[in-house]
Amino acid sequence: MAEFCISSSLHHVNIVETIDLVQDENKAWCEVMEFCPGRDLYAVIKKGHMSPREVECCFKQILTGVLYLHSQGIAHRDIKLVNLFFGTVQGHLKVCCLSPSLTNNQLND
Repeated sequence: MAEFCISSSLHHVNIVETIDLVQDENKAWCEVMEFCPGRDLYAVIKKGHMSPREVECCFKQILTGVLYLHSQGIAHRDIKLVNLFFGTVQGHLKVCCLSPSLTNNQLND
C-alpha cells in the first residue's frame, strides 16, 4: 500500500499517472494507471525510424521525468526502454513507475 501512496502522489507530464488501486477476483491488489496509446520506446527504436533530433528530445524527456522523481526523493531502480511509453500527445514520452521499481525513505520505515 505504501508503494501505491507514493506512485499516486506523482504528477508530472513525463510520468505515467497512477489512478487507482483495486482488488481483482483473487483479492490481489492491482494498480490502475494512465493509458498510453503510443508504443514503448523499445518498439520505436527497434523500427529504426528515429532521427537524431527525436532521440535528443526523448532523452531530455527521460531526464526531466527522472529529475522530477529525484526531486520527490524517489529512485526508479528499473529504467529501461520497455518502461518508457509515448502518451496521447505525439512524441510525448512518459516514465512508467511500477511500485516495485520505486524506493524512497517512506518504503524503508
